[in-house]
Amino acid sequence: MRIFVESSIQDHPETKRILAKFSQASLVFIDNYAEVFHRKNQDFRWQKSQGLQYVLAEKKHGFIQRNPDFCVSDTEESYYFSQSLNCLFDCEYCFLQGMFASAFLVIFVNKEDFQTEIQKIIEKQPNKKITFFANYDNDGLALENILHTAKDFIPWFEQYKNAHLEIRTKSANIQTVENLQVTDNTTFAFTINPQEVIDMWEKKTPTALKRMEAAKTLIEKGWRVGLRIEPIILFDNWEKVYVQFFHELNSIVPLSGFYNIFYGIFKMPSAYFTKIQKMYPESSLYHSAYEKGKNGEISYSFEARKKIKDVFIKQLCQYGVETKSFSAF
Repeated sequence: MRIFVESSIQDHPETKRILAKFSQASLVFIDNYAEVFHRKNQDFRWQKSQGLQYVLAEKKHGFIQRNPDFCVSDTEESYYFSQSLNCLFDCEYCFLQGMFASAFLVIFVNKEDFQTEIQKIIEKQPNKKITFFANYDNDGLALENILHTAKDFIPWFEQYKNAHLEIRTKSANIQTVENLQVTDNTTFAFTINPQEVIDMWEKKTPTALKRMEAAKTLIEKGWRVGLRIEPIILFDNWEKVYVQFFHELNSIVPLSGFYNIFYGIFKMPSAYFTKIQKMYPESSLYHSAYEKGKNGEISYSFEARKKIKDVFIKQLCQYGVETKSFSAF
């Protein structure tokens, strides 16, 4: 196994901590992660099939980004940050395949600089509720053993009462966070889809049942836990599958126990969609009927979106959780 390391951060404590986990790896020192990550003519799908290839780097700018308008939050302001680029999982619908030239997993070790920039934003707006979404470009909890996002950021965020941290995940890797002190300004948000969706489009991810059980465990420990059902994808018998999914989910984790619930349809910037479509010439997901929305994203027609929303609203009302639910269509 090779790990690329920027020479300037080889003595950083986080670099040493991470490399200690890979004592058998051969190290390749580079000047800048862009040398390997932004090279032209890379094959994302082939690289993904070869397993994880790590790149340790220093983030130099753009630590915190404001959430796009179509990303819904229940606070006045919302931002996101990414300690790493690319994901452990291999979901067919993932936009990262269209965003990045490489499937290599870049880890930024200078988390202290992320915290400095977050602090500046919080202190400039002391009277506003602000949400920060951790690890927008990967699944942080799946990589918690390496990233330590939860371990290092949850206690740090506790000092800021107007700030909220959300860690969104498809992982069931909660052993690493079970013993953390529960705080009231962190949400673990589990993306849980029907097992049929997972089997078709979410390679290398835990089963729906494992995610449900992980969410249940954290709820029982007192954590705020969100439910994320996305992307909602149309396929044969989709309505029956999602109705049954709500029933199964509620039987394991009562929907009333979730702090909030978000659901959203499959959509993607058209440039990413066109690029990824070429990677999956036989995929029904990328060769179905879509329309281009006003923001340039590819998604379902107005009629299809309305049908999906009607089905979901009916289910949420049936289980009495419509008031804690929000969506993006």
